[in-house]
Amino acid sequence: MKVVLFCGGFGTRLREHSETIPKPMVDIGYRPMIWHLMRYYAHFGHKDFILCLGYRGDYIKNYFLNYNECLSNNFVLSNGGRTIHLYDNDIEDWRISFIDTGLQNNIGQRLMAVKPYETAKDWEQWLVQKYQLNAQPTDGKSLSHTPSESIDLIQAHKVLPGQPSLVICCYFEEMARVARTGGKIVFDIVTEECLDDATLKNWFATGSGYQHYPCLMPKQYTIDFLSRRGCAFVGSFFVPMEPGKTECMVFAKQ
Repeated sequence: MKVVLFCGGFGTRLREHSETIPKPMVDIGYRPMIWHLMRYYAHFGHKDFILCLGYRGDYIKNYFLNYNECLSNNFVLSNGGRTIHLYDNDIEDWRISFIDTGLQNNIGQRLMAVKPYETAKDWEQWLVQKYQLNAQPTDGKSLSHTPSESIDLIQAHKVLPGQPSLVICCYFEEMARVARTGGKIVFDIVTEECLDDATLKNWFATGSGYQHYPCLMPKQYTIDFLSRRGCAFVGSFFVPMEPGKTECMVFAKQ
């Protein structure tokens, strides 16, 4: 299974570093943040990585091209420094793909950019076996291959906040179609209650260079839209989306 890591953001919340060093390369101890994350996955046997590069991708490439195993492993130095024998190694059995996914693209666009380089089938098969799912093909913008009234739970977390309003409505339409009677629909969007003055100030101050700005989706419009399609509003709660928040909404198919 391949591990896809997003390394292309501007790191605006680490402003003191981000002008010269991309956020994934900020050191924690003697190794950068991205190394620690990759080492965590490698510990559990996942050693085939795809790095979605963007801002200062050259910095990340140069780090691994000039990687020094000695910094984090025991070794023997002999012959006046001409010979090094490592007792251990970090990344010898790692496979890393470095893919430029653009400067301004959001997470979804970056994921689509690396699609030719990933083995999606392996991931699909693992999910099917692990959770006894029924895999359905998708065209990337709808649930058109999923039978109507066939799903007990449709959940979309952090999928909709950055999408244009018409795309969001398309998702709503499809969610209502595939949910069976009694099924639940759960998603988070940016409602007017997520853009109060204090939150707007946070966006104005720290949102510059963010991978995508939130798209407002009125709460009552959403409730009315899904109500006309047989889905009753159950309730909602707020969840963080730095530097602001989204509103997670729950509906039940009638």
